[in-house]
Amino acid sequence: MPGYGLNYQRLPIPYNLQIVTIAVAQHIPANCILIGWSLGGLVAQQIAHSYPEKLKQMVLICSSPKFSKSADWPSIVPKVLSFFTQQLNIDFSKTLERFLAIQAMGSVNARQDAKIIKKVGQQYPLPSLVALAAGLNMLQSIDLRE
Repeated sequence: MPGYGLNYQRLPIPYNLQIVTIAVAQHIPANCILIGWSLGGLVAQQIAHSYPEKLKQMVLICSSPKFSKSADWPSIVPKVLSFFTQQLNIDFSKTLERFLAIQAMGSVNARQDAKIIKKVGQQYPLPSLVALAAGLNMLQSIDLRE
């Protein structure tokens, strides 16, 4: 994804679902199996909608068509997403560490798993602050349920 991993310096402007979808769709072959994790799942779902010829199958991991809880959708309480956005601007590294810890929540070996996730993540450049902030905004506002 733009702004993450080896693409941390590739930042489309504006950084939104439509532009990120176009950027990712350009790099995937037709008739592929596309796997989307979390925010990447929103991008995968948008690719499925906008470029159906690109996909043979889609796999979503820890993703949803809507991440922000509402009266008709059980999901993440909006305050949690807002808190992450605020904390990202205050302490980037601590917020990133909290996010990684959340990835291991519910695991029998949560502490050990969090350490492994952190170690693997450290093999790559830090994600772009712009991409993280825009990603949190997307998680708060996007609704692909239709």
